[in-house]
Amino acid sequence: MTLHAITHFRTLAIVFVVASHCILLAHYDTPTLAQGTFINLLTGATVFFVLISGILFQHVFVPRYTFRRFMRSKLRNVALPYLVLALPLTVFVVLREASGEIGARVLYGAHLLLSGNTVIAYWYVPAILVMFLMSPLHMAYQRLSLNHQLCLLAVLYLLSNIVQRSVEDMVIPQSVIYFTPVYLTGMTYMQHRAAALPLLKRLTFPLLLSAILLAMLAAQMGHYGNYHTGFSLRWSEIDLMMPQKLALSFAILGLLERYADRPLGWSQSLAEASFGVFFLHAPMIYLLLEAGYRPLFTAPLANIAVMTGVLFALCLGSIALLRRVFPNHSRQLVGA
Repeated sequence: MTLHAITHFRTLAIVFVVASHCILLAHYDTPTLAQGTFINLLTGATVFFVLISGILFQHVFVPRYTFRRFMRSKLRNVALPYLVLALPLTVFVVLREASGEIGARVLYGAHLLLSGNTVIAYWYVPAILVMFLMSPLHMAYQRLSLNHQLCLLAVLYLLSNIVQRSVEDMVIPQSVIYFTPVYLTGMTYMQHRAAALPLLKRLTFPLLLSAILLAMLAAQMGHYGNYHTGFSLRWSEIDLMMPQKLALSFAILGLLERYADRPLGWSQSLAEASFGVFFLHAPMIYLLLEAGYRPLFTAPLANIAVMTGVLFALCLGSIALLRRVFPNHSRQLVGA
């Protein structure tokens, strides 16, 4: 079964991810309510990636799952390109930012590499690899009844909202706790997709409205972007980003399932290149900022739109070149 709607969702997910990181290349003094709502809708798109990972695990890997084969594919196609790109970036950052004895520099470099904090967004790779290592637990989860799955999800989402994301996403276990229920939600959706689709199609527009209202509420409260906190089991504030992104995810899925569940060549191509774009856009943003980049326009939205297009052009051009030069190894080099 080909899931065209999921393919198109992968395409939209990488657009959201790159565009949200291009906020760093825009300039906001004090966002208006509309600008803050837009920022909140754009950011937090990691939820899309994790949800899609859970959907694909259930659809692709569960029917023929063995731990060794599953992890071998993830190490080859996720961990290896991460090391190829992150190692030289780590050396560059350590030489540029760290001082002191060689031992201290090595430890700093190891910390950057293992936490994924070399450049923006790379923290996602160690976090998702840990979640892949948890696949035997995910296999046990998918054998539960739907009622038991929903009860477990309720508990995990409550824990996720208390723990939230770590400061600068540096604590991988905290990220795993935060995103695990999203991964399981993707699995649950895929497992019960036939039964869920009629309800999802009816709720598409209420879910979209809910996402917009939650983004607006957070902006009205003066919060823009993701919620980050030090690890604690004490509730500091309610994380509105998670329910907002879940509502937006399923609103998008509902729209795609209803109106676009058919093949689109350009979407398929971009979806196949999405992980490569993820790996390449982050160091490009880092190098732009290091080079003293200044916003091109006074309008922040124009900066985000133009720089998103520029980064996509650079990333897709680089992927096309690597595919031509290394036709059998580009996926291990840059993930696409």
